[in-house]
This record gives sequence, C-alpha cells and structure tokens, in this order.
Amino acid sequence: MKQRLFVTLSLAGLAMATFGATKPKTAIKSLNKTTIQQPTYTEWHDLQVNAINRFPLHTNFFTYPADDWVSEKDGKIVSKDILHMNKTESKYFLSLDGTWKFNWVANADQRPTDFYKENLDDSNWKTMNVPGNWEMNGFGDPEYVNVGFGWRGHFDQQPPAVPTKDNHVGSYRRIIDIPANW
Repeated sequence: MKQRLFVTLSLAGLAMATFGATKPKTAIKSLNKTTIQQPTYTEWHDLQVNAINRFPLHTNFFTYPADDWVSEKDGKIVSKDILHMNKTESKYFLSLDGTWKFNWVANADQRPTDFYKENLDDSNWKTMNVPGNWEMNGFGDPEYVNVGFGWRGHFDQQPPAVPTKDNHVGSYRRIIDIPANW
C-alpha cells in the first residue's frame, strides 16, 4: 500500500515537473503573429472576461474583386493576405449600420403587413440605431431566461402555430442606394 502511494506521488511529481505546474512568466508568440495571453486560472471569476486567446468573430463569406486581392509589385503578381483583408475597403461593401425607421408592436397581429411598400407613410415611426437591441432602445421589456416569454401559457404550444398576443414584432425601413457598378 505504501509502495503504491509512493509510486503514485512520484509519478504526479514527475508529471508536474515535466508539464510545468507553474505558469510561464512571458507571453508566447503564435504563428498568427498575435500574442497569446497566459491563463490566470481565475478568468471565470471576472465578469468582464468573455474570451481569451480567441480570434475576433467574423465570417469571410464576402466577394472581393480580383484587383482587391491581387496586385503587381516589381513586375510580379502578388496576392494579398485575403484572410486578413478589411472588407470595408472593398468596392462591394455597403454597411447597413446606422439610423433606421422602426415600428414596434406588442402583438403580432398589429404589425404593418405592407411595411415594404415604397409609398408607405412611415413619418410617425420612431428611429433606431442598427445594430441595436429593441429592449435596450426603449421598445418592450427585456426578456430573461429565468422569467420566460410573455406569451408563455397563453396558447397550446403546437408548433408551427405562433401566438399573436404578447409576441413582439419590429419592422425596419431604410432607403438604400445600391451603387450602379454592382
């Protein structure tokens, strides 16, 4: 029994020495040329930390014209690092961020069903910044997971049937000019 305990503790000590039970004092450079932050082992206690050593969320499903990702340098064709290109610099990028006309209703059957029509009078609609959150911009009340949705219990849950009472709907409108060269 004592011999087994001694062997177990010896192996544990060897593993700690081999794999480094102490934290490294310097940051490591990764292949992607960003600094890797060493864990503090208390990250989960800090409410301000939601990611460590993670690339920014993004998607590269975006069309770049050939001249955006290939150039000529000293008579040679050089391709750019397309994984790290800024899509906002492309001539095919159009941001939809900004101020939009916004109409909010508490019940789905009160929504404007013709809001997409060009001649709709939206002069009495409010405005909202996009991206934005309805509840944080004064439309409705925030829904918390531990409270449940306002329409819970108002109907017999039979998908795909959707309730109209207490089922909030937001309608957005904005005039967008599409460039002629698209």
